[in-house]
Amino acid sequence: HKKKGGKRAVLIGAKLSGVNLKEADLRGAILKSTSFYRADLRGADLRYGDLSWANLAEVDLSGANLRGAIFHTAYLKKAKLLKVDLAEVSLGGAVLCGADLTGANLDGADLIRTDLTGAILTETCLDPVNVPNGDVEGFRVEDGWAYGFRTNGSPVVGGPGYEAGKTYE
Repeated sequence: HKKKGGKRAVLIGAKLSGVNLKEADLRGAILKSTSFYRADLRGADLRYGDLSWANLAEVDLSGANLRGAIFHTAYLKKAKLLKVDLAEVSLGGAVLCGADLTGANLDGADLIRTDLTGAILTETCLDPVNVPNGDVEGFRVEDGWAYGFRTNGSPVVGGPGYEAGKTYE
């Protein structure tokens, strides 16, 4: 985040694979095209950071604060995002194949062209605007919020390809 003098971390294209960044304060950091493969980012503060095109495959982001962050076309295959705040996050074009989003908050998240094939969405809080229409097995709406389940083949949650009354796997 901005330090005295108004500066913030800029690590464009950095190689941080396997690095321990547990509970790191990276608010507002510019981390475009950075490789975090298998890095430990549990509890990190990445609010409003830009991780566009970043490689976050197999990264553990459990408990991290990602509110307002940008993950445009980021690669998060098999990432752990347990109980992560993804509210207002831009995930447009991101790959989250096999990612575990158990208990994550996706309120207002941009999921356009996001690949969630095989992602685990158990108890994930989804903005009702971003969930399929109709009676979809595993989804429930409670107090105005939609909760998800494990999905096998949905390339996009909430995309126009869903039809009312159909069940999707």
